[in-house]
Amino acid sequence: MNATAKPQDRVRGQLDVGLSPQGEAEADHLGRRIAAKGSIDSIVASPMTRAQQTVAAVLKHNPNAKLIGSPQAALPWDQGVLTGRPISEAQPVIQQAADHPNVPIPGGESVDQVDHRSGQFVHQQLHSLKPGERRLVLAHHSQMRFLHGWAKKNFPPDMSADPHEMATRADKAKPAGSLIRLAKKNGKPFLHENPIDSDEPIKPGLNFARHGATELNKESGGSRLAALSPKSKAPLS
Repeated sequence: MNATAKPQDRVRGQLDVGLSPQGEAEADHLGRRIAAKGSIDSIVASPMTRAQQTVAAVLKHNPNAKLIGSPQAALPWDQGVLTGRPISEAQPVIQQAADHPNVPIPGGESVDQVDHRSGQFVHQQLHSLKPGERRLVLAHHSQMRFLHGWAKKNFPPDMSADPHEMATRADKAKPAGSLIRLAKKNGKPFLHENPIDSDEPIKPGLNFARHGATELNKESGGSRLAALSPKSKAPLS
């Protein structure tokens, strides 16, 4: 039974796992496409190995960009005892954490805690942006979910997010390179998705992208790689 079981994503959390060969290809593709879309000025990423490896791939193709910080605040959600377990097994506990956002996952953080930390991190990044700066935030799943949860609550000033957005796996199949830009229009924050394989240039603001796949992501024949457009100007090498 186990021999024929399909591989599945496992909870990464704050386990310091590196990129898989697939993830290295995704990271290289991300770097190439960022260069083709006009490049960036700066990068901020968590200190996790998978994030730093993705940063290295981006810098390889964008040598004028600079890594300006790897703060602890950018770490992914610490999911405690769920770390390393299959997503299908962990999801009920994650959903319960969303239903009770002030209760930490055993050995880890509560939704409220990671929500507060992510909000402070994003606020600091917005505050430190220079006029016209195009900054890449090399993010984890939890930061991307925070952005969507904050938007779902119509961007309240306290930067609180809908806790149930932290529990969804809606973007699990997207590879590294789904750029989401956070900027302001008429003083109001908004999110704008900039497909990595489009010709749309990267604009000033915070541009969030995921790191590449790790050994804890399912390696099922390339469903993530299939999302990398074969029509891209900068194909995988």
